[in-house]
Amino acid sequence: MGKDCNPNAQAKQLSLDICVGNIVRQKKEQGAGSRHSRFRKQLSEQLVLLPPDLNPVLPRDHEVFFFIKTIRSLDLSAILKKYENKGGIGRKPYDPTMMLTLILYCQSRGVKSSRGIERMCQESVPCRIITGNQIPDHDTIANYQAMHRSVYPDIFQQVLEIAYEAGLIRLEHVAVDGSKIHANASKHKAMSYERMCESVEKLSEKIKNAEQEIKNLKKQKTQRAAVDARILKQEVKFCRKKLAKVKKFKRKLERRAKDKAHEDVRKKKKLKEQGRRVLKMADPKKTKPKPNDQINFTDPESRIMGHAGPEFEQCYNAQIAVDSYNQMIVALDVVQNGNDKLLLEPMFLQVHSRLDKFPTAGSADAGYFSEEAVSRESLSHIELFVPPDRETHPKTSKPKIGRLPKNISPADKMRRKLSTKSGKEFYAQRKCIVEPVFGQVKHSVFGFDQFSWRGLENVRNEWAIVCTAHNLCKMHRALSRAPAHTMVA
Repeated sequence: MGKDCNPNAQAKQLSLDICVGNIVRQKKEQGAGSRHSRFRKQLSEQLVLLPPDLNPVLPRDHEVFFFIKTIRSLDLSAILKKYENKGGIGRKPYDPTMMLTLILYCQSRGVKSSRGIERMCQESVPCRIITGNQIPDHDTIANYQAMHRSVYPDIFQQVLEIAYEAGLIRLEHVAVDGSKIHANASKHKAMSYERMCESVEKLSEKIKNAEQEIKNLKKQKTQRAAVDARILKQEVKFCRKKLAKVKKFKRKLERRAKDKAHEDVRKKKKLKEQGRRVLKMADPKKTKPKPNDQINFTDPESRIMGHAGPEFEQCYNAQIAVDSYNQMIVALDVVQNGNDKLLLEPMFLQVHSRLDKFPTAGSADAGYFSEEAVSRESLSHIELFVPPDRETHPKTSKPKIGRLPKNISPADKMRRKLSTKSGKEFYAQRKCIVEPVFGQVKHSVFGFDQFSWRGLENVRNEWAIVCTAHNLCKMHRALSRAPAHTMVA
């Protein structure tokens, strides 16, 4: 073998070339002189001893300190109660207050997955301050959320009360709006009632034919027939499992149709008692789903809804009511109905139940308008601005003035109110109150465009924790601009 093929000789030559290259580079830098002297030395490989206390690393008014201080002031007895009377077996759990602070802070930074939160504990200085340099693993974080998710609506309520007592909520103008948020399910996993009925028949027929074929193969008593029989048995097992699943969801869809029929009967009876004319009531026992009624196998409680123009996706309809003073969310809900028409009254009543006060004025878009809703006695304390018609290009016609005519409909009365200069100016504020909040939550800040949990109750709990994180961010921003005596104790 030649000298050039010796690995040791090649390594020595490479080392020599590197040394010569370094010498040449140093001489060039010395020649350049002033050109490189203005840069600081790169210290990425220098050992640095971090202080035991990381608090001085961040500014004193950093958001993380407000999160820690506020959540420590909450009543977390509902969470702590679950750790009582536990034996001393195994490792001690992490502090529940610290875990809640970590989850809320990560939500405010657009991180919602347990693996993402674990990564934040490794890489983020604020998260290290929250945990005290501890790193909970993703399984611990996921188990904590599953264990305490039912407490999240109460956490939202406590944070809301703190904001109200601090004077950050005035209820002068509350705007209501909704937005479709993707469910943790694919629309391709949904099946209509008509297709379910067809699938049940086809699968039953397929299983019957396969079982007959297995009996014929067993009579042949050959090796090839035995192999084919085993393959068919596996296919029958798979078809039976699929048939049981389709039948299960078919029964759920039928039960849903009957429950809806019972609810319609109750509503019609109530209208009949009020002296109103109602159509003939259908018998709930004989009610069946419509052929195009669908159910999703992954998340049966989600619904197909219009999303982003002509698109239809598996979604939930998330609702919020936002106060105009600091864009704080004062009421929230998640519903399965894509239509907002029946949600105006429940949202404003929820504001009253949470803060024991009705807003002075309220606004919503045309999707919330119904003559019945704006005429309700329960909303008579609120000056409502809800247009009956969707917004079009501005009209040049002058607003009607003068005394209201007798027997004017609620829709015409609302149109007249919104045609005035003051009405237009007031309703125009709605876009600056509630729509930016959805923009921040779904896109620019939180990036929350899909639920992680499944089922209506779980999704409502998840929405509560997202809205709590949003309110904490707004509180910190508002209080950082306020005088020191208004800070939360």
